[in-house]
Amino acid sequence: MDTEDAVLRWIAQVDSAVHAAVGAERGAALRAAWQERAGQQTVYVTVYGPYNAGKSSLIRRLLIEDGSDMPDWLLVSGKPQTTECAVVNSAGMAYVDTPGIGAGDADHDALADRATDLADALLVVVPPQLVTGEREQLFSVLRSCAAFDVPIRIIIAQCDLLMVDPTDDEAGFRDLLARKCIELRTLLAAGGIEAPPESILPVVADPDGLTCVVDRHDPGHFAEARAWDGIEALRTALAGLATDRSILRNRSGLRYWSVVAARASAELDQQVAQLGAGADEADRRRQQVALYERELTELDAKATDDLFTSIDQELRSAAHSARATAVESVRPEVERRLGALLGRWHLEWAMKLDAFATRAEIELAAQVERPAATAYQAGLDALLAAFGDTGQTWLQSAPVDEIAGRLKSTASLAVDRYVWEQLGMPPEVAKFEVQRAQKLAADQWEAYRNTGGLFRDAEHVDRVSRTIEDTDIIATIVPGLVELGTMLVQHVHTGLVDARERGRRRRVEETIGRSAQEITEQVRVGAASDTGPNWSDTVDSVRAALHGSAPTEAVVSIMRGQQEDLRRRRDALHNLAANRPDSR
Repeated sequence: MDTEDAVLRWIAQVDSAVHAAVGAERGAALRAAWQERAGQQTVYVTVYGPYNAGKSSLIRRLLIEDGSDMPDWLLVSGKPQTTECAVVNSAGMAYVDTPGIGAGDADHDALADRATDLADALLVVVPPQLVTGEREQLFSVLRSCAAFDVPIRIIIAQCDLLMVDPTDDEAGFRDLLARKCIELRTLLAAGGIEAPPESILPVVADPDGLTCVVDRHDPGHFAEARAWDGIEALRTALAGLATDRSILRNRSGLRYWSVVAARASAELDQQVAQLGAGADEADRRRQQVALYERELTELDAKATDDLFTSIDQELRSAAHSARATAVESVRPEVERRLGALLGRWHLEWAMKLDAFATRAEIELAAQVERPAATAYQAGLDALLAAFGDTGQTWLQSAPVDEIAGRLKSTASLAVDRYVWEQLGMPPEVAKFEVQRAQKLAADQWEAYRNTGGLFRDAEHVDRVSRTIEDTDIIATIVPGLVELGTMLVQHVHTGLVDARERGRRRRVEETIGRSAQEITEQVRVGAASDTGPNWSDTVDSVRAALHGSAPTEAVVSIMRGQQEDLRRRRDALHNLAANRPDSR
């Protein structure tokens, strides 16, 4: 009784662990299958083996010998007839007829294997040529049942098809059967399966096809074959099982739940591996995007430094050229030279930004080709399904193709753009047009536009006016350029500069430096115009697109947490399997 209690406690623990592993719905179905079998008072004998080995004929013969009714579905044919498992009761036994294995139908093979999970005893039926193509599948079932002491009888069926006719030479026939039994034991031993002599029974279940004849369901019709057909020995072996039903059912329960736990554990192994691969892929993507973002930051810093240095040098060069020149004559030249400089700068760095975005586009697109991408996407889809709409914003990253297109198009907007284009027209023209448009009355705007006016409305005028004020830094620095140029010339001519002049020169140089910084900032972050965003906005858009392509930290964290949870569930199953009670 202690053994039975230990078995029942262990089954309950495995049942609970399996529920946690496979979910409530599947867990309930597995539990129901066992509970239905556990409540039966009949010994269940699963009849298993290759197709066309004679399984159905054997069951029909046993039913005839028992005087039991023959079900309509129990057919005998040269082709595979059994396509699903079916149970027939006879003389205290429940025979489970299974689809034949090795017929080329994987579903039938799996169905037959699953039918052995709940077997109290196993009848393996093989043809006279013994085991051929289905050897490994059959051996696997034999090993599993033997590991749980499930009674096994291996039937060599259709022995009347051997070369010796038992009606002519019974002694020779028996000698041939003995050799066949030895041959089968040797074959099984090679597969690591120990088969005692009494476990192998040669049988002729259907001499001359008598079990197929409807009007001959009478044991008396087999009287002549009874001496050598092996049926009586098989029936005796089966009858002995009935007295051990409780023990057999415990063993069946141990095997059933062990097999179920092993399958659940294997599924968990796959899920753990998949989640691990998905989380690793998410980490790789985050790291890759972080590298891109650092590279973009460096590119932006280099572009900004190059812009400031170029403007500062250009202003100082202009100072050397000014030399007491009238202020009004210096400005156009400074604007021309700065305009050309800014045009070259924008072209050079916009092309570099575009090249960076193109490379990022290619490498981001390559992410989906990595083997781990499937695991990552499966994990992400599962999270999105679990969290629903609430998870979209903090779990989901943008699709790679969308990100790639955004990177490329955003970067390309910066090509051939510089600060004066913010006005949409040359600065001097803009100033004249602003003064002209500001004098227009409300009813004069339509005529203004019809005659080629450059502004759409008063709001457009105000925006351009503010832009002119923000960007007209040159007007404030040209006098300083002239003053600095004059001081430089004096220094060259006299070689002497007193302390007061040095201080004055230093202040002017500092003013030029600040002006260079202001122009640089205006170029980078000045207001966007109809021609596209400014440099800073463009860089920020590329950065946002990159960031959007990376999995969120929440995705990685949840995947890792789920992976650890599945590991714990799997380990719980492993521990139960390692501490399985003995049913002997």
